[in-house]
Amino acid sequence: MLALKISFDCSDGELVFKCVSLAEYADTALYLLTQMLFNPAFEPEKIKHTQTIFMENIKHQFDNPGPIVSAAFDKIMYPDQSNSRLSTAASIKRISRSDIVTFQQTYIQTQNIICAISGDFKKTEMLKKLTAFFPRSRVPAYDSIFPFIKCAPETRWLFVQRPGTQANVRLGLPLFRRPDPDYYPVAVMNEILGGAGFTSRLGSKIRSDEGLTYSIHSQAESNYLYPGVFLYPVSD
Repeated sequence: MLALKISFDCSDGELVFKCVSLAEYADTALYLLTQMLFNPAFEPEKIKHTQTIFMENIKHQFDNPGPIVSAAFDKIMYPDQSNSRLSTAASIKRISRSDIVTFQQTYIQTQNIICAISGDFKKTEMLKKLTAFFPRSRVPAYDSIFPFIKCAPETRWLFVQRPGTQANVRLGLPLFRRPDPDYYPVAVMNEILGGAGFTSRLGSKIRSDEGLTYSIHSQAESNYLYPGVFLYPVSD
């Protein structure tokens, strides 16, 4: 047993892949990771199964108030933009295996990858391995892959009436697209305000001291493809 753990997480703005292994199995881990990234099988039956899961999730996406508030917030912050669209069963059905293969071959390229690695290794040796496993390639610029997206400039309020005992509130304002020199100061500010859980000001004052809500925090989005937002959700 090699005790490897490989995981993938995809959102509308990024694909994050992680691999954890013993240092002695680093070569094997990198090989498997690159094979999954650059030479995936995309088995038709698994694609069909995944589409079924997505369509079932769409049926129940607004069963709870939290997702309703999130979707409404995105619609206001990014009006008529591609990243605020809602998936439908019809749009999921239209995705073919050839669509997935074309996307993977076009955009899953080393020029689009930011790599961070830590562990028991020598830097020079690891750089050689990473260069071998992730050779440089030419790909379209980000702006040609994702058309430039803008945030809404004006202040707006949206109220969604829904029977229930819990209220969800989401407040936010446009941030910036990285890289931006203000990101790190804002990230530190976010940790102090509400990004550090119970030790942050929102968590300690509003939840712990006042007992006004169970869940409150802040988030400063880190986004390289379009302007992110600074927000803090509240549920009670």
